[in-house]
Amino acid sequence: MIKDDELRYIDYQGGRKGPRAYDVVSLLYQARADIPQQVRDEMLEYFISINNDSLGQTATAFRAGFDKVVLLRTLQVLGAYGFRGLVESKLHFVKSIPFAVKNLKRLIAKETLWRDFPQLNQVCEFIAADERFQTLEYKEGLTIHLSSFSYMKGYPVDPGLNGGGFVFDCRALPNPGRLPEYKKLTGMDQPVIDYLEEYEEVAAFVENAWNLVKPAVENYLERGFNNLSVAFGCTGGQHRSVYCAEQLKRRINDHFDVTIDFLHREQ
Repeated sequence: MIKDDELRYIDYQGGRKGPRAYDVVSLLYQARADIPQQVRDEMLEYFISINNDSLGQTATAFRAGFDKVVLLRTLQVLGAYGFRGLVESKLHFVKSIPFAVKNLKRLIAKETLWRDFPQLNQVCEFIAADERFQTLEYKEGLTIHLSSFSYMKGYPVDPGLNGGGFVFDCRALPNPGRLPEYKKLTGMDQPVIDYLEEYEEVAAFVENAWNLVKPAVENYLERGFNNLSVAFGCTGGQHRSVYCAEQLKRRINDHFDVTIDFLHREQ
C-alpha cells in the first residue's frame, strides 16, 4: 500500500491496520510450514529484541497478548482452508487443515487464553477432536477411500494424493426411505438390507460397480499407487448408498490386502 508517498507492506485481511504481532504470527504459525515450537519461541524472542523500541508496549505486555493474535490467525486460516477445501473441494486446502488444527490444539492447552471466550473454546475443542482433521499420515501400500454420501449435501472430498476414482449414483435404485418403517434405519440395518436384496437391479448395480472397481484396484496395486477413491451417493445418504458401500467394502476385503478408509458421511 502507499502511505505518505512511500511503499508499505500490509498483510491483514480487509485492509485494516492490524496488531503489531500479526506479521510475525503469520510467519511463525504458517500452518503447513509446521515450524517446531522451540524455533518459534526463539524467533519470537529475537523479533522482540530487535523491535523493542517500536512495539508500542512493554515486551511483557506484547508476549501476554501474542497468543490471542495466534488464535485470530489460526481461525482465519481454518476458515479459508475449510471453505476452499470442504466447500469448494480443493484437495490442497483439505490436506492443510490438520496442520492448522495442530496449532489450534497448542492454543487449547493454554487455559488462561480462554477466560474471556468460553463458547469459542468449546467450538475449538470440538474441531480439534474431530477425527477427520487429525494429522495426515503417509501409509505404505494402497488405501481405498470408500464412502457413502447424500447428493443434497454435495460430492465428497477426494482425500487421495493422486486424486481420482469412482462415484456411483444409487438414486435410480428402489428407495426404502420412502416407506415409514425404514425412515429411521440405515443401509446397515437388516430390515433395509433384506428390502434391497429383494430387487435384482440392486444386486446388478453392486456387481457392476465391483466389476469396475476390481480391475482398477488390481492396476493400482501393480503400479504402486497409494490412493483410490470410491463413493456411493443417494438422496439422503442413509439407505441405498450406505448398503452399496458396505457391500463393496466386504468384496474388497475378501479379495485384496489393502487399507480401507471407510466413511458413511451422513451417519
